[in-house]
Amino acid sequence: MPDGLSLPSTTAIYPAAAMLAAAGPLDAATALVLASPGLRSLDVLCGLIGRGCAAAAEMPLDCKVPVEPAEIVLVPSLTDAASVKAALSLSRRCLLPCGRIVLEDSAGGLSREIVALLRDAGFCNIRLHAHADSAIISADKPMFGAMLRQVGHG
Repeated sequence: MPDGLSLPSTTAIYPAAAMLAAAGPLDAATALVLASPGLRSLDVLCGLIGRGCAAAAEMPLDCKVPVEPAEIVLVPSLTDAASVKAALSLSRRCLLPCGRIVLEDSAGGLSREIVALLRDAGFCNIRLHAHADSAIISADKPMFGAMLRQVGHG
């Protein structure tokens, strides 16, 4: 590359790339995208289909109607605590056991709260992926209820 030129990052070209990478293997999976009105979810949906999802649907965060179960739930562009709580409430109902949730903290200031809420909701294998302008948090829903916490006696 000539001096002074550089390529933009993958996430600058395709913002959903980081979320899709955190979702893991998507071959033949069923996915649900939870989004607030007006926020970007079309690029996430297209990315899911492009990576081999068997089915992908979008649903607003304020939806009260039960939905079909999904193996992966993606929540782009979270900006406040209320939307995080709504996303977790809805995803607990529609995410299959051993499924994965991927949330994007688009402001970068909610990550600690998201991790704490995921832990309180019984999710396990919580992972935080920090990026320059956002953070991606992923977690798994356990097979049988909340994971038991082991306490050492000493």
